[in-house]
Amino acid sequence: MRRSYVDMNPDTVERLVRAYVEGIWRFRTDRATGLDTLRRHLQLDDPELLEDTYAIQAAILEEVRWRDPKLILPAIEVAAETQPGLREISPTQISEMTYVRRADASGFIRELYGR
Repeated sequence: MRRSYVDMNPDTVERLVRAYVEGIWRFRTDRATGLDTLRRHLQLDDPELLEDTYAIQAAILEEVRWRDPKLILPAIEVAAETQPGLREISPTQISEMTYVRRADASGFIRELYGR
């Protein structure tokens, strides 16, 4: 999101971050929903490919992606394939973790994961 949008819509951003964190939790803890999500969004009908894709995604998808800004480097690299100038961007320049930290501090993440 653009900084101007975040600054003008803090409640929306907070709800979005919580929904994203909850979506990750749901994907990782509800296999049927995770498989259905992959089936719909990737338009996959092959059960073996779906299972393999789910296993890979569930293994690499972290509970919360805020602990280390370097975790977004792969996304920057993918985007830079079509926009090479993005390689000059530092993860800390484009990551705003305030809302994820708030969700964590409020106990929201702990409630989801039972910790």
